Amino acid sequence: MRDWAAKLDMPILSIQYSLTPNAPFPRAIEEIFYVYCWILKSGKLLGTTGEKILMVGDSAGANLNSAVVVKCIEMGIPVPHSMLTIYGLFLSNYATMPSRMLGYVDIFLFYTHLDRIFKAYAGHFKQRQLKRDGRIPEA
Repeated sequence: MRDWAAKLDMPILSIQYSLTPNAPFPRAIEEIFYVYCWILKSGKLLGTTGEKILMVGDSAGANLNSAVVVKCIEMGIPVPHSMLTIYGLFLSNYATMPSRMLGYVDIFLFYTHLDRIFKAYAGHFKQRQLKRDGRIPEA
């Protein structure tokens, strides 16, 4: 990423968010959200105006970035200029569909493993509430 940043002449941040089960949902979303808010307020420290922010994420990162954008909309915070999501999973309920049925015979991602992932993210959880007064939280 350092090479990309140098070639593009722009800062690139890679956020190492906390993982479940040690940091239950929505901890990772909150961490990324707070970093995003910090960038909006302190972008000059990174050498950027923050006018154009691109969020990129693959797999879980795609889902987390999407959730951060929704949180920004809910709280009235400016959203990123653009977002690139790569193979995110945006439907995590137990709906019957052909792709879900293929999971029963998938040799790489067994259904039992997929079932544990769904229960970790779509199961019951106690959601913590962020302040909803429209202010950008302090980092």
